[in-house]
Amino acid sequence: MRAFTGAAAFCYDMGMVSRDIQYAVGHILEGIVKHSDPERVFLFGSAARSSERFVNDLDFLVVVPDSQSPSVVMDTLNLNIRHKPLPCDFLVATPAILRKHRGDKGSIYATALREGREVYVK
Repeated sequence: MRAFTGAAAFCYDMGMVSRDIQYAVGHILEGIVKHSDPERVFLFGSAARSSERFVNDLDFLVVVPDSQSPSVVMDTLNLNIRHKPLPCDFLVATPAILRKHRGDKGSIYATALREGREVYVK
């Protein structure tokens, strides 16, 4: 298991905002791992783009085993991860879902994989 948390997680050149993002990602990532036992987690959206000067939320793609229900895991994350430093969105998918949508350029799954940063691998 490998997780990137704390100050080494993301080193953006955004001054204090960078530390706030690093803290928020680390805090939320701990909750994701605790409550969903994911195979992989990606951070995508504005927080994953180093060129963004303003980050208003954190978007996570949480990849769980094919045996788990993405909707149940999403509900579990939303109900159990409390005290979020920033608003968070959880997109939960299985490897089978990702394979199905990987080539769909308009798919949120394809966008998250293409533009996202992997922040956790089991």
